[in-house]
Amino acid sequence: MRTRKPSKALTHIDVPFLFDAWHRACHMGRPLNVFITVRPDGVDELTIDQRCRIFLRIKKNYTEFARRHGFPPTFLWTREISKTGTGEHLHLLCHAPSPRVARLIGCAVTWLPGTREIDARRASQAIRRTSRGKLRSAITYILKQMTPQANFRRHYSRRPGGTIHGDRCGASQNLRKGRVR
Repeated sequence: MRTRKPSKALTHIDVPFLFDAWHRACHMGRPLNVFITVRPDGVDELTIDQRCRIFLRIKKNYTEFARRHGFPPTFLWTREISKTGTGEHLHLLCHAPSPRVARLIGCAVTWLPGTREIDARRASQAIRRTSRGKLRSAITYILKQMTPQANFRRHYSRRPGGTIHGDRCGASQNLRKGRVR
């Protein structure tokens, strides 16, 4: 069986990769316009493999939705956890053509049985700056659990988190240009 390596935060390699992939999606004509957060009920009682299977199922559900509706699946994802090691969840930033956004949001909330396990909403490529100089956008939100080195000289908000076993982030095949992972 595969052993999953512990990962404490997004690294100085992960952060620019995800940010570049976000821009690449927009330049490809597929802006990441749907934001899905998955917080499974009782996630703290699940094993690492069970958590990973749930999160993989969500990514596969989105991919299947995209294929059935005739557009290429384009998405970024990150996993987050609190400092105490509880409350692990998945953020999925994905693309849907404008006429399909509402349908994707409606479908996404049914991918897990609990009524509050999945939060799906519209996202945009807009970036705004706070009064303290920090950048705010959908991409900077999913990048918030990064190492101090990854945040160095970047105007992102950072929030420390706990250790996750397995991959902490990733992207769809069409956004992984030049990425080995």
